[in-house]
Amino acid sequence: MHTVIKLILAALALLAGWYASDLIKHWQTHTPPQEVHHYCPLSTQTCQQQGVSMTLTQDIVQPLVATTLMVEWPNAQSQQLTLTLQGLEMEMGTVKFLLTKKAEGSFSGELMLPVCTLQGMTWIGMLTDGHASVYLSVRMEK
Repeated sequence: MHTVIKLILAALALLAGWYASDLIKHWQTHTPPQEVHHYCPLSTQTCQQQGVSMTLTQDIVQPLVATTLMVEWPNAQSQQLTLTLQGLEMEMGTVKFLLTKKAEGSFSGELMLPVCTLQGMTWIGMLTDGHASVYLSVRMEK
C-alpha cells in the first residue's frame, strides 16, 4: 500500500516539475483586457494610449498586403518594440512583428496578416517595449 502511494506521489512530482515553467509563465503573464473597447483601434487617424501614439498607413488592412505601423513612444526602454496579435472572431494563432527604432521615440514596422476564411476580422494585441505595454486592434477585410 505504501509503495503505491509513493509511486503516485513520485508521478505527481514529476508532472509538476515538467509543467512548472509553463505554469509559472502563465501566472506571470499580464492578462490583456478582453473587451474590444479597451483596445486602441489603429487607422490612418492617430490613436493614443498611455502617451503612445500609433498610426497605420491604411484604415483597413488586407490579408497578405504589407501595411506600415508608425509609433511614437517617447520614453521607450528598448531599441525595438514587439507587437503580438491574435484574431478576435476566429482563432488564427498568434502573429508577432518587430518595430525598429527610426529616431528617438519613433518606431515603425510592416504588418502582414494571414488570410482568413471570414470576410472581415479584428486582430487584437499588445505592443510592448519590454517594460510597458499598450493594447491595440487592427481591422482586416478581404
